[in-house]
Amino acid sequence: MGNNIASGSFLRRSSIGLLVAICCLIVGGTAMAQNKPAAKEKINFTDEKWAEVLKLAKQKGQAIFVDAYASWCGPCKDLKEQTFTNAKVAAYFNAHFINVSLDMEKGEGLRLADQFAVDSYPTLLFIDDSGQILRKSEGFLDAGQLLELADKVKIKK
Repeated sequence: MGNNIASGSFLRRSSIGLLVAICCLIVGGTAMAQNKPAAKEKINFTDEKWAEVLKLAKQKGQAIFVDAYASWCGPCKDLKEQTFTNAKVAAYFNAHFINVSLDMEKGEGLRLADQFAVDSYPTLLFIDDSGQILRKSEGFLDAGQLLELADKVKIKK
C-alpha cells in the first residue's frame, strides 16, 4: 500500500511538473513572438523602365524620386538601411512620389546618369513628369533632412 501511495504521489508531481513546463513553453513562446521585430517600413521602389515611370508620374500627378546609387557606395547603403526605412520617410514618399532606385553604373542608369549629370553618389533627384529636375541633392541625408528636402518639391497639377 505504501508503494501505491508513493506511485500516486509521483504521478501527481510528474503531471504537475509537466503542466508547469507546458505553461512555461506557451507563455515563453508568446513573449518571444511579441518581441519579434516588426517588419520595417521602407520606401517602395518600382522596377519599371524609365519611360513607364514617366507615364505613371503623369497619370498620378506625382513627381519622381530617384535614388541614384553605385553598388560600391557606402553612404548609398546607409541611405537604404537607415533613411529609406524610417517610418515617416516611407509613409511620405510612398504617398507622394513614384520612387525609383537605380544603379547608375548599369543598364538604364548609365544613360540617366549622363542625362541628369550624376557624377557623385548618392545623388537624390526629384523629377517632374516631363523628365525635368525639380531638386537635386548629393550625399547622405538623414530622415529629417530628406523629409525637409522632399517638402520643397512641388509639382504643377
